[in-house]
Amino acid sequence: MRLTAAVQMLRYRYTQNHPGQLHHEVVEKRCLRNRSFRGTDLNTSYYTDREYGARPAISETVDARVWGGLHALIEMRIGNGAFGFRFAEQCPDGNGPCGCDRRTFAQFLQAEVPWVEWPLRRDELPETPVVLDVLEFCAKAVGEPIPGSYHSYYGHHHMKWERATGLASFVADVNLLFQRNGIAFKLDADGHAQRILPQPVAQALGWQMFDTADAELDRLLEYARSHFLSSKFDDRRDATEKLWDAFERMKTLEPGLDKRVQADALLDHAAVPRTRMRDADRPRQIHLVARREDRAGQGPWFLFRQHLLEVGRKVQAGAHHGMGREMHDHRLSSGEFG
Repeated sequence: MRLTAAVQMLRYRYTQNHPGQLHHEVVEKRCLRNRSFRGTDLNTSYYTDREYGARPAISETVDARVWGGLHALIEMRIGNGAFGFRFAEQCPDGNGPCGCDRRTFAQFLQAEVPWVEWPLRRDELPETPVVLDVLEFCAKAVGEPIPGSYHSYYGHHHMKWERATGLASFVADVNLLFQRNGIAFKLDADGHAQRILPQPVAQALGWQMFDTADAELDRLLEYARSHFLSSKFDDRRDATEKLWDAFERMKTLEPGLDKRVQADALLDHAAVPRTRMRDADRPRQIHLVARREDRAGQGPWFLFRQHLLEVGRKVQAGAHHGMGREMHDHRLSSGEFG
């Protein structure tokens, strides 16, 4: 007991003569406590998620509410020096980095993401692809700031950064905002933006490997698969066209001397002859046999392809006016996509 009291007395006298050291130790303890807190596997779900299920990730537009949260995340990490991992502010006395150089951060941001203006404004919403570029830029620059020695004259700490911890924290914060607001994007572990696919589509396409014994068909299918996963609308439209090209390629690989026989052979893999799926006389069934008219280039297969391209053009035109998501939702509800 006496030994403990003596140690406390010595520590009190030391800190009276070295107030900066005490401040440094307090900050370092808080930082270590915060790091250990973030490092635990915490359940970030809210009551509504647990009670009613997570909000479906169907919106491909970052709205003003989400942008406000993202803007706050970026400002917080500029303020605490997290972006100093890439854009370090140097101590005027030459003792090493001591935070984030806000001016350098801004100059590089405007150069690498030329569609944004500085300073970022909460009330000026960038286009969604630009927001994703900003987040990827920030992910490349972020690290967990670790305070070192305290510089009493300037009132700052010299810093170092833990890249992995800082990136994981930033990714988790961004993804939580996206998840809570039903945004169909996320940052992966490397800080790259990815589109979230509906679960059945993700299971079918995520790890699919094609081995059809025809190199050209494999190439078309893989191109369609990889580009359909893209966050860019133009890539997904291109994927649909390549998927149609793959279907046309498949018909040429079937046995037969003309297109009609080859198409019949291909359809035999999907629908048994003389079944309801192959009955062209039933008005509400899929008229698979009617593709024979396509020999002249104006049959159902041709018209169906033209319909896909027309839908793509309409959705793209709507996206330029901020209506792409609404048009897509309308087509789903009206059954236009089948």
